[in-house]
Amino acid sequence: MLRSAALLGLLCAASVAAHGEALYLVIAASAPEPAVIAAQARALRKDLRQARIVQMADCGDKRRMYALVAAAADNEAEARAGVGMIQPYVPDVYVKRCDVVPGSLLAAGVDAVDKSIAEVPADAVNWGDADRVSEARALPGGRTLIVQRVYAPVADDPLEGRRTRLLLAGGGAPQQLLSEHCSDPAGVVTQGGKFALQCAREQAGPHVLHSVLAFAADGARLGEIAHCRDARWDGTKRLVCAQESVTAEGKLRLVPQGRTFAAGR
Repeated sequence: MLRSAALLGLLCAASVAAHGEALYLVIAASAPEPAVIAAQARALRKDLRQARIVQMADCGDKRRMYALVAAAADNEAEARAGVGMIQPYVPDVYVKRCDVVPGSLLAAGVDAVDKSIAEVPADAVNWGDADRVSEARALPGGRTLIVQRVYAPVADDPLEGRRTRLLLAGGGAPQQLLSEHCSDPAGVVTQGGKFALQCAREQAGPHVLHSVLAFAADGARLGEIAHCRDARWDGTKRLVCAQESVTAEGKLRLVPQGRTFAAGR
């Protein structure tokens, strides 16, 4: 029987990957489309409550494929013993070895496709695959910026429920929420452990306006610079970005500005 502690393999995969070891995944379903795997996970949620959605690229697989993982173990025999527990719900369940990629979503214990994605309405016209899939971006010091894409059922929402959370993982610290929503996060820049990035915030005619979020090495928010883009660190404490404004003629105007953050942050 697959002991329940083995299910923690997915949550603790970061330490597994750090030691160069492998996980053995008990796979209940797979699909190349994120919307399909999300629907499969919803259909099996009652019976496989702890199942996780993994992007197989996080195991070093070159194919674009997503898997619904019912359980995981650190040895093949234990994983195969657990297959019998899953077969009453999924007859064609199978085991696959996974060499966890460090710094990946799997290493951070984050689903590649959040369970909320299954609730996106079928008539949502502006949702694409990229809006359904989370991603991991490397930061210095073994940390990972998690871009977690989720669905929020909000009435008359211009974004049709698209939300993008930012999480900080790795570096020997607990996972931390950085922002509940940062549309189109881009332009990550780092300096001595600190990091900053821009989020799309609003539309002004044909132009998208942004803000720049700055964080300390421990994930504490240093500040937000409204209507700014293209950030860079100028020295160790000063963050420079291009201030955005739209002229009366509808042209985008960019003017350099900067902000200095306190030493030690």
